[in-house]
Amino acid sequence: MSNHSMQTHPRSGRWWMMVLLMTSALAGCGSGSGLGPDPILRDPDPDTDPDPILDPDPDPIVDPDPEPTPSPTPAPDPTPVGDGVAGCDADEQVFRFLVPPEHDLRHHSAAAIATQINRQFNHLYCMQLVEREDFTDTTEWDRFRGTANDIDFTAINHTALVRIWQYAGHPKYQLFDLPFLFTSGAALDEFLDSTTARTNLAASLEVDRAVLLGYWRQPMLQFAATGPIVEPNHLAGRKISLHRFAPTFYQRYLHTSGAALVRLDDAEVSTALQTGVVDGLDIRIDRFEDLATVHLLDGLTMTHHRATVQLVIIQQSTWQKLPTNHREEIGRIIDKVSAEHRAQSAQQEREARARLVARGVPVRTLSDAQRLQWQQAARLDWQEATADVPADYIDAALHAGNADESLLLIGKAPPAARQLNTP
Repeated sequence: MSNHSMQTHPRSGRWWMMVLLMTSALAGCGSGSGLGPDPILRDPDPDTDPDPILDPDPDPIVDPDPEPTPSPTPAPDPTPVGDGVAGCDADEQVFRFLVPPEHDLRHHSAAAIATQINRQFNHLYCMQLVEREDFTDTTEWDRFRGTANDIDFTAINHTALVRIWQYAGHPKYQLFDLPFLFTSGAALDEFLDSTTARTNLAASLEVDRAVLLGYWRQPMLQFAATGPIVEPNHLAGRKISLHRFAPTFYQRYLHTSGAALVRLDDAEVSTALQTGVVDGLDIRIDRFEDLATVHLLDGLTMTHHRATVQLVIIQQSTWQKLPTNHREEIGRIIDKVSAEHRAQSAQQEREARARLVARGVPVRTLSDAQRLQWQQAARLDWQEATADVPADYIDAALHAGNADESLLLIGKAPPAARQLNTP
């Protein structure tokens, strides 16, 4: 690394990390860049990155007259910064990792990867973080796949990527959109560590010339309402808030369970609860405790009904140029950081639950019998998803959570058609 860098050379024994801040301005305006502090020296705040951004074809069931969604206009690329300013030596290969702002856990995990790669491959590789204030999963993908070819790594929300694939006519692999497939965050982590998960997801990325290197996740979604929701029939008659671009299979599941679905942005939820526009929602527990309207709800039920998974990926062209032993070592670094990221996500969930209980907010846990009811109701959605998701892939996810054998798809009787539930 260059001696004029603001960071101390790693071989001096001190940890270092150089973050390149590239903040995009509005379309038509210029953009600036600068150096930011080392983010891994501070504890990360809870991840506030919104759920999926792009839904080119909203489900008419829940929004019979949707407004057309305009195609996103990519923000202008940040101004390039010379190697000397960026802190990389001229003979080092630069990796750029596109990240959201610092409040997002993805930013901190990317910084941890960069720190380890920069220390271990000093004078060979130099990883920078490219931060965008206007970061969304859609703009992230546009930049990663853009013609500028200036981004090597990113971590993209899988559900948003599925929407982009649908728009482009590529395979969908909607596994993480399916409701009640995983019984807990631990079951999801076990599946993500499996050969089945890595093989299927890696294959789905080949069409986009990207290589899968790891998985991150957020705390799973739970149900909350003005009354307890512990069985599927408790959804009947409820007005449930969900993100405007929630997955289609999940929307269908709630609709046939008798819920009225109200599409809202995150900032609109508290007002909608106060005015009675909605009387229930699905939400991460760490976000639930921050709601100004928690007192209007009858606690939270730990349903763990939907997962939010991010895929850590690298450009195929960049990956293939690296020596095999370097690829193996970078893979080990990312595996280690990914495990730490998922452990931190689980810790966020445990700490948020403890704080809610301390405040006297009811936090319910499903019994095995209650969870089985939810999963039996969801089995038809799983079966319908096999048009895009291999049945053995779905069964592998169920096995990771020690699901009841009756729920498996292969070798079992097909699920019966589900009738619309009404209150």
